[in-house]
Amino acid sequence: MALIQFIGRHGDGGRAIDFARVLKGPYSPGMVFRMDEHQVRHFVETLVDGLFKGVMRFIDTADTQSIVLSIEELNPQYQLLAAEELEHV
Repeated sequence: MALIQFIGRHGDGGRAIDFARVLKGPYSPGMVFRMDEHQVRHFVETLVDGLFKGVMRFIDTADTQSIVLSIEELNPQYQLLAAEELEHV
């Protein structure tokens, strides 16, 4: 939920965010939880392949690393919490 909240507050239109901001941005999950790049990448990839499969994508190309969130695809048990978080943006 910390990642969803961060994307909602600091992402591009509340749906996408640059990986570097998640890693080192002010109040980002990477900074708050004191994770290095490898740990954040592993965390995001685990979410993308597991709990948030189909909801979150990690785009990793030569010039772009970003996380894209499809809030409408979020499991109903998380939708209310995510909607509340994004509502306060």
